[in-house]
Amino acid sequence: LRFWVATTDYTGDVSIGPGVVGKASDALRKVRNTARFLLGNLQDFDPAQDAVPHDKMHFSLDRYMLHELNSLAQSVTAAYDAFAFNRAQHALSHFISTDLSAFYMEATKDRLYCDAADSQTRRSAQTVLWLSLQSLTRALAPVVPHTAEDIRLHWVAQLQGDIPLEDVPGSVFLEQGWMPSAEEWKDDDLARDWTAIRQLRFEVNRVVEQMRQAGRVGSQLECNVYVVASESDPRVAELLSPLVNSSSELEDVLLCSSVNVVASETEIESAEQFKANCQLAMGPNDAPMDVKLVLTPAKGHKCPRCWKYSPEVDAAETHLCLRCAQATDLRSVTDLAKTLIE
Repeated sequence: LRFWVATTDYTGDVSIGPGVVGKASDALRKVRNTARFLLGNLQDFDPAQDAVPHDKMHFSLDRYMLHELNSLAQSVTAAYDAFAFNRAQHALSHFISTDLSAFYMEATKDRLYCDAADSQTRRSAQTVLWLSLQSLTRALAPVVPHTAEDIRLHWVAQLQGDIPLEDVPGSVFLEQGWMPSAEEWKDDDLARDWTAIRQLRFEVNRVVEQMRQAGRVGSQLECNVYVVASESDPRVAELLSPLVNSSSELEDVLLCSSVNVVASETEIESAEQFKANCQLAMGPNDAPMDVKLVLTPAKGHKCPRCWKYSPEVDAAETHLCLRCAQATDLRSVTDLAKTLIE
């Protein structure tokens, strides 16, 4: 009921009933499920030792999310200062459902689950999740204090070695500080770039669905994505090439096995191609960018650990891909099984 009241615009007529309260309950459940995911992926993370500073984050996706967290802190703070509790909760709910849960958490699962446990790339993603958890907890505290206390109790308990919850000292209301934010996190140019990349993600998902309906793929990881530069706006190659050349960042965002920017379609060897023409816009005042997409079934075989398709994996799918082999110091599923048994 507190959450329903906080999400209601009290300047107009207010409706209440089982359906209205049910929607508020579903929204709060979404918050709790998101917090559960964050806590689960921070099990081995100690901010004092493992946090990655903003200027050391190699993935632009992580820096983009800090920009979004900074914007969220400003929006929620302004809303609370104006006693517009509904605006504060709507901003938080939009961030959780649109930016965090449906986008960032999906795009970083591969890093969180498959990169080496203490790698810089995984710690960078965990840093963003930790800051998101702090933002969520503090923004919720004035409205649903018991939920905020539950989140903090579990976070501090696992940080101190899984101590009993009743032994956790302090309270979310006794801690100093508000939602984490910093002026250096603000990067409007980076936000414009990622606005276009998120549109590209939507277009790729649309083509993947066509491939599913045609019976060619089941999982999105069974796809390779090609951007044809000669039939796309030159700005597209400038936007995507750094992400393609430096890391697997764009693969993770598009949830596919590989992404390539090619000069022309003749460079694509696969005979089975699914094509799409689309437009991306960085902002309301920017001219749209034409993009030519070609998706093909992934080459190689499925890595049994990360499930990406790679030429290093044998036909029997017993060997790990190069990334997973380096992360685990193992080469095959047999080696992995022996390690688990030992």
